[in-house]
Amino acid sequence: MDYETEEQQVEALKNWWKENGLSVVVGIAIGLGGYFGWEQYQSHTIETKKSASQAYEILSEINIKDNTDEFVKKANELKNDHADTAYALLASLHLAKLSAEKADWAAAEKELDWAVQKTQGSELQPIFKVRLARLYNAQEKHQQAITLLEGIKEEAYTGMTNIVLGDAYLAMGDKEKARALYEVAGEKTNSYIVKNELEMLVDDLTTPGISINKAAEAPANTTEEAKADENKQGS
Repeated sequence: MDYETEEQQVEALKNWWKENGLSVVVGIAIGLGGYFGWEQYQSHTIETKKSASQAYEILSEINIKDNTDEFVKKANELKNDHADTAYALLASLHLAKLSAEKADWAAAEKELDWAVQKTQGSELQPIFKVRLARLYNAQEKHQQAITLLEGIKEEAYTGMTNIVLGDAYLAMGDKEKARALYEVAGEKTNSYIVKNELEMLVDDLTTPGISINKAAEAPANTTEEAKADENKQGS
């Protein structure tokens, strides 16, 4: 499946944790098995996941606009208490969104970098790398965005990765490179809307005398869907 939207990325993160949460920590169980016993450890793991889920449910019920300080407090508590769960990653996305809305790029970057480090070696890491790269583009750190994204090899993220890479190269003035990346992204996407937008962009970049600065639109994309999961708690 291609993760073409931010909603799909967040949902993939939640589903991945539901399906793999136990296996992620099974390696630790091997080391702790002699101390706790497998059954005790398994029970501990289930309780940990349940506790993290409950903490995220409490967080999702807070009205961010009216109780921003309380939301930030609970989000940070969730990150500290359940750092190795997908719920902590979702909390980090929310905090990054809040920081970006205030143009506090350093704080937003810190949150996304934390998520990238936490997902080291995971199939989820590209989600956070793409978001961090968009944030780099928003700050005109285009080479950092390129370096970050060029390591992504997962096929499911090819379309989205190439769009953000194209934005970076376009902002740096390399229209030919940007056009090539947008063309590949258009071939990989199944979304008619995205495909149509990319085709128009490629056409504009092919036409002599046309000047486009698509990368300037990046800030809106950097944080726009961190809250998308709030309406999907039943999933």
